[in-house]
Amino acid sequence: MKEALASPSVKCKLPETLRKRHETMKANGSYRRCSSRAENAFYEELCCLFGSDDVERAVHVNRWLIDFYVCSIDTYIQFDGVYWHGLDRPVDEIAASSSLRDAAILRTFERDGRREKWFLESGKKLVRVTDKQFIEIGRASMALLGVKSSG
Repeated sequence: MKEALASPSVKCKLPETLRKRHETMKANGSYRRCSSRAENAFYEELCCLFGSDDVERAVHVNRWLIDFYVCSIDTYIQFDGVYWHGLDRPVDEIAASSSLRDAAILRTFERDGRREKWFLESGKKLVRVTDKQFIEIGRASMALLGVKSSG
């Protein structure tokens, strides 16, 4: 199986396959079912602020899946769980751990850093909101973090 996936003909088709998978998941609502309750509630708040036609969910940017894009303010929003994104303890502690889970968290933390750097260098606006920020201060967290409606 691995050899079949490594063949040149499969590699050439892989981006198209991923695009089709993404479009199918968006069309049938799979992203919503895979999201946390907090992320779904955040999406609903975005829709209340900007309108559902202005908020796009699960957008591909530079090979990354970004949680939301608000068209009217040209802003991408990443909704991060503090645990899975390594924001609940020092990164040195995560890196020193030998657990497989912490290794995955460290990879996510490092990917987030690369993503932030790319967005900054590309002149695109990326706002990161954590699940704890949203739960603690709810709708006000959007204004505090620079996510404001255009109207």
